[in-house]
Amino acid sequence: MAPTFPSFVQVLGRAHPLVLHLPIGLFVGLAVVEALALFGWLTASRRLVGVWVWLAALSALASAGSGWLLGHEDGYGGETLERHENLGLIVAALALIVAGLHQLSREGTRTTLLRLYRGCVFATAALLVPTGHLGATLTHGDDFLFEPLREKPAPAPKDPSAPAESGVSTYASVIAPLLEKRCTSCHGESKHKGKLALHTREAIEAGGESGAVLNRAQPGESELLVRLKLPVDHDDHMPPGDKPQPSAEELAALEAWILAGAPFEGAVAALPAGVAQSEAPAAKPAEKPAKPAPPEPKRPAADALAALDAEFAHVEMQERDGNLLWIDFSALATRADDALVTELVRPVGEFVAELSLARSQVGARTLELAAGLPKLRRLDLRGAPIDDGALAKLGAHPTLAELVLAQTKLTDASLDALLALPKLERVFLWKSGLSSDAIARLRSERPELHVDAGDVPDSAPADAETEIKLSSDAPLPGAPAPESPAAALVPINQKCPVSGSPVNPKYAVVYDGKVIGFCCPNCPKEFWANPEACLAELE
Repeated sequence: MAPTFPSFVQVLGRAHPLVLHLPIGLFVGLAVVEALALFGWLTASRRLVGVWVWLAALSALASAGSGWLLGHEDGYGGETLERHENLGLIVAALALIVAGLHQLSREGTRTTLLRLYRGCVFATAALLVPTGHLGATLTHGDDFLFEPLREKPAPAPKDPSAPAESGVSTYASVIAPLLEKRCTSCHGESKHKGKLALHTREAIEAGGESGAVLNRAQPGESELLVRLKLPVDHDDHMPPGDKPQPSAEELAALEAWILAGAPFEGAVAALPAGVAQSEAPAAKPAEKPAKPAPPEPKRPAADALAALDAEFAHVEMQERDGNLLWIDFSALATRADDALVTELVRPVGEFVAELSLARSQVGARTLELAAGLPKLRRLDLRGAPIDDGALAKLGAHPTLAELVLAQTKLTDASLDALLALPKLERVFLWKSGLSSDAIARLRSERPELHVDAGDVPDSAPADAETEIKLSSDAPLPGAPAPESPAAALVPINQKCPVSGSPVNPKYAVVYDGKVIGFCCPNCPKEFWANPEACLAELE
């Protein structure tokens, strides 16, 4: 994953085209001067040459450093970039060696150090040739220097009304060479401006950072075609105005291919001449190829999942038919240390979205591992022995949204590490060691961040139910609404249906809408055991 640099660092990287010519010119000139001095054709002041040497060495360091930043920020990649970077670093190292040898050599003498110094000068100047060539390849494409000598004339355009030949692939024979000629110097194998590459079918289908470049539902609105048809002086026109532009025939061929649904197999008939894009129906091939099925998502290795299961780590897919994992080490927290967690998680690291290490024994090594998990969104370190140094290993993790640090061993020094996490949405800090001042600063500098430190109630208390008041005037459950409260307590009988004794209105129950009176508190129990028999006594 390419690192994300602060804005000012990105500016330093983009200064590479400005500074890269300095060490080239200085070292080539220095090699010429030393060659003339070697054969006695020139007497140069060693003090003046020393200033020259140090200027060349420092400019080489600046060029190598800015080039490294640019290469990791501006969409470059591949073997060409790696070779260019390695040679650039070797040139910078040789430049420092040259400066050191010149400083050690005696002025005006042909000592061993002086001969070694001159040899390093010539070697550095020679090494600049392949280094510069690889840099030009990254910027302008392969064979940029000799392309005018080798470019073949474009074949004569075919009759638009002629039927397409069967078995011919328009993409392979026309579109791919066109894109190779006009686009892949910036959107090819070694460079991906805007995270877009156009050198293969898969790359075209994937699109770039602005989304898909082909719109098969509305072909005329495909981003690839829209950019090509913008005015040349428009900021979004492609290729840029300072680059060679496609001919009218090339643009018509690409437009016909896109309007036909951008098939990668089969032939496409050209649009009739003079028909505007908005009025022309999409040209249809003889047999439209079936839409390719979406590729199956990559899955974690079965043996890696089995290893987690064997250690009693809980593993669960976060989504049905997905491939993102939730891994929980709670069952083996007492023995889950850096070595064990690294061994089990690393093989499935690209799939881990949630990692729970609560009460485990992990430290800095595991946090360094977590920093390299590209899809990690939630990390639970509750109760783990995490300190400031360990937390700093997370760096500026690009996807981490929720972090649990409760009951850890942090101090206020960890505040900068928390602020460095760009996608952090929720953090739990109760009993983490951070002071109230540090937590207040975190809330102030990241107001959108939800900080749970146990010091703020979750919400206002809900409305309480009003106090229940008991009254003898309340009607008994199930009784019909009486005209007055006293009417609800008047029994319908004068004698107790259980004992036959006079009724005491104090002891009454409601049965089938009627108030039945009893003589004592024990008789209602007998009534409820067999109410029908008791009611028969009342008749």
